[in-house]
Amino acid sequence: MMALMSKIRLLALLFIVSLAALSSCERVPFLELVDRDKEIESEFSTDKIVLDLEVLWEYELSYDWQAEWMYDWDEKDDELFGQWDIQEPRVFNIRRYFTGDDPYKPHSSVLKDVVEGTRFQAKYKYGYYDILVWNNVKTIDGVQSLNYDEESTLEYVTAYTNQSTTHTGAPDKHTRSKAPAIKPGYAFYQPEFLFSGHYEDLHVSDDPADYDSLIVETMTWYKFVPLYLTPVTYIYLTQVILHNNRGRIANIDGSGNLTGMARSVNLNTHITSEDDISVNYPMRMKLDKTYIDKVTEETEQVDVIGGRAITFGLTGIDPFQVTRSTTSYQTILDSDIPNFLEVNMQFNNGADSTFVFDVTDQVRERYKGGVITVHLNVDDVEIPSRSGGSGFDATVVDPEEETHEFEM
Repeated sequence: MMALMSKIRLLALLFIVSLAALSSCERVPFLELVDRDKEIESEFSTDKIVLDLEVLWEYELSYDWQAEWMYDWDEKDDELFGQWDIQEPRVFNIRRYFTGDDPYKPHSSVLKDVVEGTRFQAKYKYGYYDILVWNNVKTIDGVQSLNYDEESTLEYVTAYTNQSTTHTGAPDKHTRSKAPAIKPGYAFYQPEFLFSGHYEDLHVSDDPADYDSLIVETMTWYKFVPLYLTPVTYIYLTQVILHNNRGRIANIDGSGNLTGMARSVNLNTHITSEDDISVNYPMRMKLDKTYIDKVTEETEQVDVIGGRAITFGLTGIDPFQVTRSTTSYQTILDSDIPNFLEVNMQFNNGADSTFVFDVTDQVRERYKGGVITVHLNVDDVEIPSRSGGSGFDATVVDPEEETHEFEM
């Protein structure tokens, strides 16, 4: 039996990717299972490890997000900002760290691979490995916002984005709001959809008892190892509902900023960074949407400014693992980092103003992403008389109150 075991192991990593199209903030995966009884053809007479890989997004939303989401993403949004549906990833980045006979040994070297399709074969030595996997991203323009720091340390990989420019190619966009709690500086690009999975202490053994099955025809031992990729990016669907607008706010500058989001994320632990940034993302204005008041059930024609912000989530946590009974949720509640939604609106007289809305409570309530809604009664907004340039910065102190306080 031991004669079947070679000095160098060839491991086939079989990736079974489960990822449903995004039709909401919740991703419900379908599942494809490896047929354990089916003969697996191979030209190698050696041992193989089959790594089952699933991309998961399994949290339950406690509210009807579709009833709240008035913006209604359409084909024009797909054309301008990228598809609403997430495409099933077919390319993955793999990092393998060999630690010899000690599973706790610090990483001293890394083997880097990119796998296309569903099967990956590579040479492994006897001993322990840590394996990190994340999906490669594909964008409509071929330009990727995500960057990966693999040089600072071999113990983990950090994903981050850089400072942004506006989507029109204009000079760098400042977060221009004058709200005291907002840090001055530049907004950052939003990341693409990203998932990662980390498997620690994979033992490549010379003992046949450690393997799950033997394919007699090829005299090949197989071991099946589960590895799950979970999200490290989270979607906020933001919308500003304009009541009594009557054409006074005519348009926006094409983007918005969501502040207080994490600067980066550790792909091994999924813990986000402690430093916060403003995420810049595209927004559009849509006219004449029907709004139904939840209390009175009265209808009203409104205008809606909306967009989809992809973020790493809130700072210092793994949002995917947070529940309301965990200490991480208390960390969210105790945070001194506020969240503001910033939109530059253009009036029908040529003036423009930056509106800043405090959405801290909503973002903390929906720490895994979700719909963020602000109601703005334009009758309460003093229209600037100066044509061109910003007339004022308006800060909605509490968008849930009937009376909005503006800082002029």
